[in-house]
Amino acid sequence: NNRIDNTGDSAIKSTGVAGVGGDILVDNNYIGQNVGSVIKGNGVFLGSQWGGTVKRNRISNATQIITEDKASGVYLSGTTGTTVGGALATDGNIIDNSDWDGIKIKRGANNTARNNTISNSTRVGIYSEASNNVKIWDNNITNSDIMGGVGVLGGQTISILRNTISNSPTSTSESGIEVTKVTGGDNRIADNYVSSINGYGINVNKTKNIKCQ
Repeated sequence: NNRIDNTGDSAIKSTGVAGVGGDILVDNNYIGQNVGSVIKGNGVFLGSQWGGTVKRNRISNATQIITEDKASGVYLSGTTGTTVGGALATDGNIIDNSDWDGIKIKRGANNTARNNTISNSTRVGIYSEASNNVKIWDNNITNSDIMGGVGVLGGQTISILRNTISNSPTSTSESGIEVTKVTGGDNRIADNYVSSINGYGINVNKTKNIKCQ
């Protein structure tokens, strides 16, 4: 139940090294909620963590000051077995006004983003890069600009299920869901609802073994 406003870097940060550092619980914090508050970094940053959960947080106003790696609502970098949100609707995070991605997952494996409500992300609502066995399930994503609601670049065994993705008419988003260069595994895009997208509803590029149903 921490309240964090006006920081010079990420509001909450936890890092480990291989095999050391994990099972952190980031639960029910209020980040960037005061009027005029600016988080000059990520709302929550977890690096090289094993396990862990980020749930029931309200995260706003992650702002890009130096690079895009410091402007997402939640950023998982090289984590394994981490969940953002959870199986219950009440486990989800509410993330808005991120200067980069609502949730960013880069490298690592066995990470999940589920039951989150994400709005007004400058680039992508949920983005995964070079990550394996990623589950993007049951999220509600609105008004993501530039790339769209869900973006995946590289990795294997990607599951994008039951998400609701929509944008305002002024959004320049390229796709509701975009999957590029996923090289193997069992990949699925299923039971999503995508509406009001400037470009493609679902866009799959240079990807192997994927079911869109």
